[in-house]
Amino acid sequence: MKLIQGDESVQSFIFRVLMINGESDFTGLINQHGKWRAYPFVKSIQSGNFKHYDKEELLDTLQRSGIAKPLAGMFSNPVSHFEIVSSVFRHGIQNYSMQTQNAFLSINFCRDCIAIDLRNLGFGYFRAAWLNEKYCLHHKKALFTLTTANLRSSVSNLKEMLRGEIVTECQQYDIDGEPDCFSRNVAEEKIKFAPCMQKPLLHWLRKSCNELDGNTPPSQHISSLLKRKTGLYEEVNDVQLSSICKMTRDNHPEKFEDFVNKISDQIYTYLKVDEHVFTSKQRVVKDRNCSTCILQSEGYQCSETKIIKLVKLRENRETFQENPCDYYLTNKRPYYIDHPVSNRKDVDDDVWAIFAKTEKD
Repeated sequence: MKLIQGDESVQSFIFRVLMINGESDFTGLINQHGKWRAYPFVKSIQSGNFKHYDKEELLDTLQRSGIAKPLAGMFSNPVSHFEIVSSVFRHGIQNYSMQTQNAFLSINFCRDCIAIDLRNLGFGYFRAAWLNEKYCLHHKKALFTLTTANLRSSVSNLKEMLRGEIVTECQQYDIDGEPDCFSRNVAEEKIKFAPCMQKPLLHWLRKSCNELDGNTPPSQHISSLLKRKTGLYEEVNDVQLSSICKMTRDNHPEKFEDFVNKISDQIYTYLKVDEHVFTSKQRVVKDRNCSTCILQSEGYQCSETKIIKLVKLRENRETFQENPCDYYLTNKRPYYIDHPVSNRKDVDDDVWAIFAKTEKD
């Protein structure tokens, strides 16, 4: 009964584990009005009940339930969502914002599904799909929802349901036919791009935009997004660059992949959570020599401990040392400073050019 089921919601899993371990406090799971918390949490005193579960399975359960989705941006941190595992199953409510604390979901269920589970497994559970649906696709009928108005009644009814008893404090949704279902899925970029990839990608897009626009409809021309009518380059932020890259990848997949493969290497980034190491793929510029880079929550950390001698301009000449990736993330110059330069094959304003010297410890 303790095993995580492949289509189970995180709310259902936490409830079952707390119940079979004799816990009586379900406030991290159900609110005072008897609804599921959309972003549940395990209180620190209860966290020992979950420490032996595989962290990858816990992550899968969270993601099925619309939590801990990877950030959608092409240049977003590829490992930050792994931290949600410890936030939910160990650290409790302090890691949630007020917005997520106040998000709730109806407790929906299919009587037929639970009855089959009890017969086949010996216990029942709640599907992740029921969190945002009112219709059982398997049995082709509307789901039921609890009508209880407080936490205590909901807990009592949930226990009765999982024992196979028929609860009365519920009603069936009035749905004629199969409805359109809401989903909290986020389109995930399977491979993220490190900050050092932004400049090369932007420069290539600007250099190739006229050629790339040749076989695409006007509505998908990237030149209108990259250049002003005056011929100067348009300001492009990270979100816009990500959108332009995705458009180019969809319209010209071979050319996009050829360029990316030419200038970059694929590496694995890591994040350690409670002695478990999560991994994710990332693209970095080949000459950055960061194949063992580890991403931390506070920023990109260079495992080779490069020492950068940097001089501040327009101030007293002050030299200081800083990790190059951290500097790039926090102090990179905006893209609109890049202007076309005659008789130049490329725009040489890479932020890395301001570093005077790189040494190793």
